[in-house]
Amino acid sequence: MGTAVVVRWAPPTWLASDVPAPIRDLKRRAGVLVALALLGAACGGGGSSGSKTLAVGLSDYEITPRAIDAKAGSITFELSNVGTVHHEFAVVRTDLAPEQLPVTADGKLDEKGGGLTYLGGNENVPPGQQVTLTMALTPGAYVFVCNIDDHFKRKMYTRFYITP
Repeated sequence: MGTAVVVRWAPPTWLASDVPAPIRDLKRRAGVLVALALLGAACGGGGSSGSKTLAVGLSDYEITPRAIDAKAGSITFELSNVGTVHHEFAVVRTDLAPEQLPVTADGKLDEKGGGLTYLGGNENVPPGQQVTLTMALTPGAYVFVCNIDDHFKRKMYTRFYITP
């Protein structure tokens, strides 16, 4: 008679739901970077190269532009929500550090507060969706923020610079 062979399969550790949070975060960030690289290749990129299109990843709870600066003028932001919840992409002109921006009692950015000019943005980027936003920006310091729910309090913002 033949011998029975029993094969037991276990999912790889990177699929396990009990993976520690820092490792899950690292994998999520790697996924954001891959998505931005692919989107940037498709869109032509952005930043100091003189391009007027900039890929920006929105994840839970991070804003990741492909570059940290761009030349002044009309800029099209290619927004890609790779997170699991709705996000917003708002542009604020300010010389303040993000941590110094005024906040409301519930921890949101005070869009009418002192030391900033709220320029608007896209208030609804659903999970898994891509949208574009075009704005004319002049030289200066800016902060990109998500001001939905407690996202700003969770530090979902990043600095950005417009050069002449």
